Amino acid sequence: AAITDSLDSWSNSWHKAIAVNATAPAFLLREAVIHFLANGGGNLIGLSSWAAQRGSGNPNLGSYAASKSVIPALIKTVAWAYAKNEIFALV
Repeated sequence: AAITDSLDSWSNSWHKAIAVNATAPAFLLREAVIHFLANGGGNLIGLSSWAAQRGSGNPNLGSYAASKSVIPALIKTVAWAYAKNEIFALV
């Protein structure tokens, strides 16, 4: 839904995009970091969307673009915070 659509439509689109593209992968990423910490390290490779980098020219994809930018930021944070623990992460 476009940001100018009804509040219900926008809200529904926003919450679905965040749940699928941000919350679920973030919890999976968290489990991977905990596993790697307990097992001497590991490698994380994250894939992102062009929309996370540039935004979208389609007004109906605003929530998608925003939600796709969450995981690259989280993976970069993991890279900075856990390299000392032999956990290497890149997007």
